[in-house]
Formats: sequence, C-alpha cells, structure tokens
Amino acid sequence: MKGREAIKEILDRHGITYRFVFVENARTVDDAARSLGVGRDRIAKTIIVITDQGAIAVFLKGIDRVDMGKLKKNLGLKNARLASQEEVAMLTGYKAGGVPPVIEGMETIVDSRLAREENEIFCGGGDEKTLLALKPRELVEKLGLRILDLAALK
Repeated sequence: MKGREAIKEILDRHGITYRFVFVENARTVDDAARSLGVGRDRIAKTIIVITDQGAIAVFLKGIDRVDMGKLKKNLGLKNARLASQEEVAMLTGYKAGGVPPVIEGMETIVDSRLAREENEIFCGGGDEKTLLALKPRELVEKLGLRILDLAALK
C-alpha cells in the first residue's frame, strides 16, 4: 500500500498547503468527525468510480453521495459504479477509508459544493488513522482539477 510520502510528494510539487492529522479512527466520515471532535460537514471523502472509460476519483463533502446519473450525463458515460474495497486498493494503492484526493495517474473530479470551500477540511490521508487537512479551493486551483455538480440532491 502507498503511504503519506506519495501524497506529500504530489502536494509539495504543486505548492499546496496541508498537514497530516493522526487520529484513533478515520475509516468513515462519522469516525473521522468523532475522532476530531468536528461536525461531519468538515470531512470530505474520495470515492473511486469504475466507468466504461476507466477509473476516476470523485472528491466531495463527506455528507454527500455521488449521483451516478449526473456523473454519467456530465462525462458522457454509459456505465459507472462504485469500486469495491478490493478495486479501490488495487487501483489507488490505498485502502478504502484512507484514499486521498490526489492519486498519481488517476483523474480527480471535485464536486462543485466542495470546490468552493475556502476553509480547511479533513479528508483521507493514506490510511484509516491519518487525515489530510487542506483547503479544497486551493487544491482545485493549483492542480487545475475539473469541477462538476455530482452530489445527489437530498
């Protein structure tokens, strides 16, 4: 499995401000929020989606879920599904629950609700006991990530 060094290398290369935060358990959004003592709205997640054009990472607020219909329509896809835990590990080098928003060789698409966020949020930091603290808007701007409306309406 990949670790923090791979994440650090990408973020440092692009001059992105970040910090790693070590917690008891960050496997799920609820676990991460509880471990940090913050609201679930301060947590983001990276979801791996398998499509007919390959795998992509979707970075969105932890309280949101990916609307596969929107994803397929926006990207002109026929098929899209969530990756299994085994596929996540194989495709990213990270276990589910620790997947960062930056993965070498995989496109990351940021949901529009998260892309506007200027405050620091916490997301996967490489494993289930490490979170990455960063500002989504800075990540989007410095990496030139694509922004799409992908969150399901509640």
